[in-house]
Amino acid sequence: MNRIYLLMLTLLFVGCLREELPVEPTPRGDAVLASVNMQVNYDDQIWYDLGTQRVVAIHPRISWDIGLGSSDTADIVTLNTSCAMQAAITDERDFDAITSVGDFSFYPDHPTGNIDSLAIRGDWIGKVILLDLGYTASGKLRGKRKIQFLEVNKQFYRFQYANLDGSDRKEETIERDPTYNFQTYSFISQGIYQVEPPKEDYDLCFTTYTHLFYDPYLPYLVNGVLMNWHSTTAWSDTTYSFEEIDRSLAQSLILDDRQDIIGYDWKTFSFANNGFTMDPRKVYVIQDADGFLFKLRFTDFYNEDKEKGNPTFSFQQL
Repeated sequence: MNRIYLLMLTLLFVGCLREELPVEPTPRGDAVLASVNMQVNYDDQIWYDLGTQRVVAIHPRISWDIGLGSSDTADIVTLNTSCAMQAAITDERDFDAITSVGDFSFYPDHPTGNIDSLAIRGDWIGKVILLDLGYTASGKLRGKRKIQFLEVNKQFYRFQYANLDGSDRKEETIERDPTYNFQTYSFISQGIYQVEPPKEDYDLCFTTYTHLFYDPYLPYLVNGVLMNWHSTTAWSDTTYSFEEIDRSLAQSLILDDRQDIIGYDWKTFSFANNGFTMDPRKVYVIQDADGFLFKLRFTDFYNEDKEKGNPTFSFQQL
């Protein structure tokens, strides 16, 4: 498992469950076998749509830094957890007064995606926020920045950012676009680098992300699947086999809207064999934004050349 250990921090974990009513049944086809290539070092993030059975987008995971919520109902800033990013909110409102990380405590976003478990939450608008950009896929430090949101309203986010010493200072105004969950911004390219497809166009994101363990508390990078923030829910369990799950059973399940409900633990790492093996008990039921139900299981993590980072999965519409 590709692990990069972070600071030992404490972060609120909040679950969120909801039960959905799926659309009327449609004729189902045979199970589809699909595979995506994240690269050996997990360089890429891949967005996949179950309904159209296709990869919608592929982008290097270091190509963006923050995501700005596009809905006009919530002010949200997310971090690129695939790079192990963290943030520290200071009480300082003078942008020039903060020139180092000092003794501030940094936090990652929680992989559930719950708004009240993000690193940047609460009273953050107008305050100077420190950002640890984390690591590249090869483990190199990406550096630190400071950022301050000067104005946030239903139309746009206006912010300034710079290196900690104040150099490379830049001010941006990013308009919201409700066709997306987030507008993703890159400090390297100094502009929007839109990695995520329109929110209606995908269901799953195959990616590295920061997972949080609590016994003991430890954030580190794992490789798995995060769900679309927009109206996508899932159920995960080992009670039923893939073959046993039909539409009637799927409709009786309580689906979960946590982004990491599919997560990473459909595979386990064997130190004896120095490789990953699939957990055949893990089966998932997914409801997409259109209300269609699918069942899914993973069958491999390697390609024909025995290269890791190639999740293979079987799914079927119910």
